[in-house]
Amino acid sequence: MGVGPSGLVAESDYAALDEERLARGQRIAPEGNAHQSELSPNRKFMIGTDEDFSPYRVTARIDSGPYAGQEYNATSAAYTKPIDDTTTISGGSTYVGQACAALPPGTGTALVERGVCTFQAKLDNIMAAGYTAGIVFQNVRSDCLGGSTMAAEGPIPYVFVDRYAGLRLLGVPGVTEANACTTPTPAAGGESTTIQSVFDGWDYVRLFGTDIPRSGTGSIRQFDTYTVPEAQDPAYARGFGDLSVHEVAMDPENNKLAYLSYYAAGLRVVEYGRDGIREVGAFIDEGGNNFWGVEVWRDETGEQYVLAGDRDFGLYVFHYDGRSGVRRDTLTTYTPRGLTYRRFRVRSVGVRT
Repeated sequence: MGVGPSGLVAESDYAALDEERLARGQRIAPEGNAHQSELSPNRKFMIGTDEDFSPYRVTARIDSGPYAGQEYNATSAAYTKPIDDTTTISGGSTYVGQACAALPPGTGTALVERGVCTFQAKLDNIMAAGYTAGIVFQNVRSDCLGGSTMAAEGPIPYVFVDRYAGLRLLGVPGVTEANACTTPTPAAGGESTTIQSVFDGWDYVRLFGTDIPRSGTGSIRQFDTYTVPEAQDPAYARGFGDLSVHEVAMDPENNKLAYLSYYAAGLRVVEYGRDGIREVGAFIDEGGNNFWGVEVWRDETGEQYVLAGDRDFGLYVFHYDGRSGVRRDTLTTYTPRGLTYRRFRVRSVGVRT
């Protein structure tokens, strides 16, 4: 959490299980999409936002052979059929080499090694042979445990995995992360696998307590999390925009107030402290919002406003009139130069289509 002349002051890590999903009965590791954070004026708290553009996560598992039950990471090519709630790769796989020339007819999933020709050429050849899905694994190289973004376009699911995953899918005995980059590829093989998408919600906001001394090491520990309820509801996974938070702006004059900009879930006002974090105000315009940045600003008279940039409609200027203990607060919006003036009394907030 910051690096000074003496080095790292403090650091934190995600929990073993995603807290918001665990509270809803799902045991799954957090994705870790940390994006932006700010300290409170007194430097005793920090709020961090996790940016997430999909409420679904691709999970991949080996179903047969010596590595049955083990999981691996798989990344779809940009312009192919994505692994989502309607598309799954499942069943046996067949190793077809580098697939840089025409292949014999086949069915199911083609297992392909990277190299020699383009990702597009490999995809074209496995589709022409009759395969309905493709998995490309990394070739022998020093960075064989790294990923790759495949430039390929086609109507079937087509994913990339690292070499360690590829060799396990081939059933190579004794392969480990330590030796995968030098282990040769066998001539044949292919185990059963399942690659599917599971709902894991949009990411959310984390509240930390911080201790930042003038010198030496400090500490940081997570106190609480905050989420927009719809962001954790599968019913809002499609058709309601990106329900991800983007940025936080801490109130510079108030050690317990912060403002959050959500892409489709509007502007949220939260109070924070050692007892946790809770929403005390919210705004979503008629027809929805697509907020990005948020910042606190004072004019020449000292009056404080909250500025929020909407990627579709431009700048919104808010004045927050909340009082301690008031659950439904007044938010006033302006457009530049006072061309339009509107006042909203926030009674309930829903995510608009």
